[in-house]
Amino acid sequence: MTIFFAGIGAVALFLLGLAFRASPSIAILVQILWLLAFLTLIVVVFMWIRSLRKQIQGLGGNFPLSIKEFTNVESDLKALFQRIKYMELEKWDQAAKQAGDSLVLMFSSTIDELTGVANRRRLEAYLTETADKSIPLSIIMMDIDYFKKVNDTYGHGVGDEVLRHFARVVQKAIRPDDFLARYGGEEFIVVCKASIEQAAQVAERIRKSIEKSQAKTAAGEIKITASLGIAEFREGDTPGIVKERADQALYKAKNGGRNKVEKDGD
Repeated sequence: MTIFFAGIGAVALFLLGLAFRASPSIAILVQILWLLAFLTLIVVVFMWIRSLRKQIQGLGGNFPLSIKEFTNVESDLKALFQRIKYMELEKWDQAAKQAGDSLVLMFSSTIDELTGVANRRRLEAYLTETADKSIPLSIIMMDIDYFKKVNDTYGHGVGDEVLRHFARVVQKAIRPDDFLARYGGEEFIVVCKASIEQAAQVAERIRKSIEKSQAKTAAGEIKITASLGIAEFREGDTPGIVKERADQALYKAKNGGRNKVEKDGD
């Protein structure tokens, strides 16, 4: 019977192919014939299932499993499948929690908890990744002027508020592809994919933004300024060498009266 209907199907498909090349009306006729053959197959299968069910019922106690037991088996199988499904969902839930924990760990290990910008560890990794790929590349090293006085006068809680304010202002002042990190204490670094002259423009924008802003703290509004030093990567330079030159430029800005931008080599 199966072979018979398979043959019908094959012939119908063959005729359908010819019909599409010939005429749309013939194609429709063949489609109708194919549909009738398919419906006939459904009827035959339904009748075969009914016949098989009657044979099983007729076996009664001689058959290894009664109809009731078949129902019980079906119920048990459904319960088993539900357990398997539940176990799979539990496994996916555990995997999702583990992935979430890993993401939190990764996030906390690369982000400065106080300010929300990249931390020193992430900065070092970024410099290693970028130093060989982006020429020109410059580092802006900056320091909040007289920050120790803020801590001594208002306490470290207010000092933390000032640090958060400083990070927000700098983040708004830099370009979208510049990289900001807290280097330590009140010292921050911006990595610019730019020449030292272009980085100097970014640094001056940062300086002006800080000078115009006021940190809103529990002790009231506090006005701050910043000093900035810039150095550019040269061929063969390591990140450590460039940071050292930027730090020297920063030291020059501090000694020159603070609230200034100084470039390496000037």
